[in-house]
Amino acid sequence: MEITKRRTVIIDDDPTGCQTVRDVPVLMVWDEESIGAALVQYEAFFILTNTRAMTSDEARRVSYEVAENLKRATDGRYELVIMSRSDSTLRGHLLPELEPLEKYFGPFDGLILCPAFFEGDRYTVNDVHCVRTSGGLLPVTETEFARDVVFGYAHADLPEWLEEVTQGFFRADRSLSLRTELIRSGTEAVFEMLMTVSEMCPVVVNALNYADMETVDAAIRKAERAGKHFVYRTAASMVRVRLGQCVTTPYRPEKSLRPGIVVVGSYTNKTTIQLEVLQRRSDLCAIEIEVERVLNGEAQAYERELTELLDRELGIRSCVIYTSRTYALSGNAGDRLQGGAKIASFLDAVLRGLTTPPGFVISKGGVTSYTIARYGLGISQAMVRGQIADGVSVWRADSESKYAGMDYVVFPGNVGNANTLSEVFDSFV
Repeated sequence: MEITKRRTVIIDDDPTGCQTVRDVPVLMVWDEESIGAALVQYEAFFILTNTRAMTSDEARRVSYEVAENLKRATDGRYELVIMSRSDSTLRGHLLPELEPLEKYFGPFDGLILCPAFFEGDRYTVNDVHCVRTSGGLLPVTETEFARDVVFGYAHADLPEWLEEVTQGFFRADRSLSLRTELIRSGTEAVFEMLMTVSEMCPVVVNALNYADMETVDAAIRKAERAGKHFVYRTAASMVRVRLGQCVTTPYRPEKSLRPGIVVVGSYTNKTTIQLEVLQRRSDLCAIEIEVERVLNGEAQAYERELTELLDRELGIRSCVIYTSRTYALSGNAGDRLQGGAKIASFLDAVLRGLTTPPGFVISKGGVTSYTIARYGLGISQAMVRGQIADGVSVWRADSESKYAGMDYVVFPGNVGNANTLSEVFDSFV
């Protein structure tokens, strides 16, 4: 069958990857019918899998399911650009998510590896992935992210990191580097380099700003027209460039006539600091979720207790509910994933049980944002309205969700300064 249309599909391992774009739909379901409808209606869309909250085996199973359904829905009618969007601090499954894409849409000549996320101060310099801090650029291995219980790693040099996390499937000496100086010599030089890659060669992108990334994107497009076939593993900045979107004014919601809810599940240091600032406010009720009660068999009774409390308070003022900060300090990888799933399920049940509709919901943390949206609010599809702060997206819930048309804020755990969460809250009240 003749290919008639081109589509960009971003398969995202949590809901935060739309943090640089606007007016793009996000699908939280991936059955063949839903994907097929999106292919007909949109030139680009996200499929949110939440695989970062899963074990490696679970992530592989879900990724195969998504790839197979996408292949069937495409049915030869569309030419696809497929982006695997993941964390700008290198946490997440990689091979379990790339293998299905290679099976159903490969073979690929190259893997475009571009974890730079400028809005979050993440850069790749001489192949070393870094985070900008008040003290300058730090290799990501010198941050809390590399010590993640589930996705920790020892290398900031991306070719070495790739070999480490794939246990040698990608060898460091096979990687090709698009150095900043090469990128700034122009599109043609990058294009010529890209034309040399084959057999799933990793291509490390050292773009330091959007102009650099746009040069790389132009070269990739030219190489694709010349017959090269790439798959992408990127953070959110490359998604914006690939979709051809530019900087716009921040999204400004209408002031809410009803109190809202802030849900804080992320355990990053940045989130904890932002929560502390938010708790100083006198115009909202702060409720700590006692994680031990959730994990030790009291969840059902505690759920009713918390739902009743929220219903009462939402009749008067907005609320912030947050998980105990000490929970992040204990447990191995399996325990953390299992415990996180129980906590997420608890939060979902609390929101489902509310009888007092919130005017808005702000969710802090990727895994938290996914589960609250999909199960607590019943969102199967939403439209990204824009960013209310750098890296912080606002969705408009679909007509089938519990609170159709409500603004839902997806606030990643690792972005913003100490005051950003409070400032986002201020936008609604």
